[in-house]
Amino acid sequence: GTYGGGIMTGIRDVSRESATLTLSVHVSNDDRTPRSFRMKNALLDAAGLEVASSLSGLTELEPGQSLRLMTRMIVMKPALWTTETPFLYTIRTELVSENSTVIDSREIRTGIRSVRITPDKGLLVNGEPVRLTGTNRHQEYPYIGYALSDEASYRDAFKIREAGFNLVRCSHYPPSPAFLDACDELGLLVIDAI
Repeated sequence: GTYGGGIMTGIRDVSRESATLTLSVHVSNDDRTPRSFRMKNALLDAAGLEVASSLSGLTELEPGQSLRLMTRMIVMKPALWTTETPFLYTIRTELVSENSTVIDSREIRTGIRSVRITPDKGLLVNGEPVRLTGTNRHQEYPYIGYALSDEASYRDAFKIREAGFNLVRCSHYPPSPAFLDACDELGLLVIDAI
């Protein structure tokens, strides 16, 4: 079958004591020979210290073959992401050969949090009610259109947060990854386009 690319993260069983981080990693062998590797994942805190890790068994991929590797890490005493304290972790994913050479690596950032909507208490982030104050954003500027720099996307998120909002609705199309990264960093919840 065909798989989508990249690294997908999920968070389950979130509490102040622990959380389960799930990872789904799409791996493809673009080489002309079979490749063997292990997938090594490390979760780093803001100071760059490893707080959780995982290592897969040996996997072999034929040329042109791709697959999705799944793993999970238990995080003890996680620093939870909230709109007021938007703590982010870094996930470092490495494909390591049998002789411990790093074949490929990627880093992504993620926050650990639970989000629920209840009929009586409304929106709960990590079990705590959050009062939403939101605005709408179009990623479009005169003379520039959608060719917006990452810095301009960050500035938009910064100005939205500075104005006192904790939620932004992105209008009619997927926003740039730079804008979503800025929202994660600044403590903005996002209603994304489909």
